[in-house]
Amino acid sequence: MKRAGMLALFVAVGVIGCASGGMTNNPASNAGIITRGEIVSAGSGNAYEIIRRLRPNFLRAHGATTVGQAQELSAFPNVYLDGLMYGDINSLRNIDATQMDEVRMYGAAEAQTRFGSGNSNGVIAITSRK
Repeated sequence: MKRAGMLALFVAVGVIGCASGGMTNNPASNAGIITRGEIVSAGSGNAYEIIRRLRPNFLRAHGATTVGQAQELSAFPNVYLDGLMYGDINSLRNIDATQMDEVRMYGAAEAQTRFGSGNSNGVIAITSRK
């Protein structure tokens, strides 16, 4: 009887331990996009504050890409607003969250393909409300 109890305990622990943690109620279906609904639910502030609350990894430095010019290059993604170059990562502080419709993070390869050279640390692309 004692063995059956121990076996049941091990089975229960095994089932709990193997349960998937992948199913969540997160409204974001894509970690590279912040939707209008998420922006509204995050509260007020500027773009930098909203991104820091929702996707802090967007604001992470990626390191200098050219050894000889390491001090001259930013290690952070560039910011684009409605498809046009807006500035460096600090320029996010000048964009009011109420004016944002969507925020997308593009990695280095896609950023350079989509926005051109000079975006080797990625791009944070903001689409404003129209």
